[in-house]
Amino acid sequence: MTALAAADADRASAADRRVRPLVLAAGLDSVGTGVFAASATVFFVSTGVVTAAQAATAATVAGVVALLVQAASTRAVARVDVPLAYAVVSVVRCLAYLGFVLVDDPPAYVALLLVGVCSDRAASPLFQLLVAQAVPDDRRVTAMARVRSVRNVGLAVGFGLAAATLALGPTAVRASFVLNAVSFLGLAGVALRLRRAATVTGAPVAEPASSVPPHASPGVRSPWRDRRYVALTVGNAVLSLHDALLFIGIPLWLVERTDLELSLVPLTLVLNAVLTVAAQAVIARALARGRPVASLVLPAAVLLVGACAAMAFVTTGTPEALAVGLLAVAVVALSIAENLQAVAGWELSFVLVPEGGRARYVAAFNVGVSAQKALGPGAVTSALLIAGTAGWAALAVAFAGAALVLRAAARPRPDVQETTCTS
Repeated sequence: MTALAAADADRASAADRRVRPLVLAAGLDSVGTGVFAASATVFFVSTGVVTAAQAATAATVAGVVALLVQAASTRAVARVDVPLAYAVVSVVRCLAYLGFVLVDDPPAYVALLLVGVCSDRAASPLFQLLVAQAVPDDRRVTAMARVRSVRNVGLAVGFGLAAATLALGPTAVRASFVLNAVSFLGLAGVALRLRRAATVTGAPVAEPASSVPPHASPGVRSPWRDRRYVALTVGNAVLSLHDALLFIGIPLWLVERTDLELSLVPLTLVLNAVLTVAAQAVIARALARGRPVASLVLPAAVLLVGACAAMAFVTTGTPEALAVGLLAVAVVALSIAENLQAVAGWELSFVLVPEGGRARYVAAFNVGVSAQKALGPGAVTSALLIAGTAGWAALAVAFAGAALVLRAAARPRPDVQETTCTS
């Protein structure tokens, strides 16, 4: 082994040691999040704490408020100590979700949901920056692939635990809320551990492989004035509607427009989780062999359009065997597209940042992700339940258009040096 190869191996080993606690903590977080997401609304509605309409309204209001707060705070992200800020936000999330154990009226439910969702959205760009600080630039894709794989396994486990807790009764459900809250303390601990490591060495958590500083300098223009980055943010947000399709669109379509067994809904989520674990590893290896990250965008769009086309034929009049087959094809295409889009969006959100603007730009990028989470479910529901089969066609057109916009925005820019990924 040459000296250069040995140095690369040592650097990769050090990066792996730094990112491993983040991966494990993210997995624990996802188990708790999966339990809460799959059980909380059902539990509070079924026990009469809130009505279904109140729960839906609270979720919408919390999502919109979180979006506005996140959009207004992109400049502030550039000035914070990322590990410390992430630890503080994690503690806030812990307290908010722990409070659900005691909720017994609508005002308390709405207040805690508002704090919880806002802190969730605040944590997203901070975690992205934390991973970027923990590893060199040329290992970002590999690190995030591991995080996404473990997160999806955690969510699948959480969904299963949610079904069990709902069957066991209120005490078990409230115990699962405690599990979710405790998971955030694990994330806070990992962030503080990384911060202590940086303090001891007197250096950043990881030396970036490129010359791009992790925080914005005063001379960097606002990301909202950078047309290409705005195009990237908007295009990525539209392509991210696969999330709303998987969790909202397809389940509602099966209920309203087909005669298929509703037990197929959780099976689609399990299939998605399994495919994500496999796809992330394959995509990371492809990029490690030198494939440009922007080349993932168009295949993702083609698969999303194909998924929409398949679902358009899953209707009441379709023979059951054919309908189930088309549903499986759609979920497979949707799952692979999800992973292609996630990797492309994650890496491009760094690659297209001008020198000195990482924190502000990544925060702005995550506003687009939050917009999809806040507005996507309503948009997908309206398109499918009001327009019917034509709604699938409209979504297909939106995916195709977003991919073209994102692909154009992803062209190399003169003030940024594009990175390559290594395994």
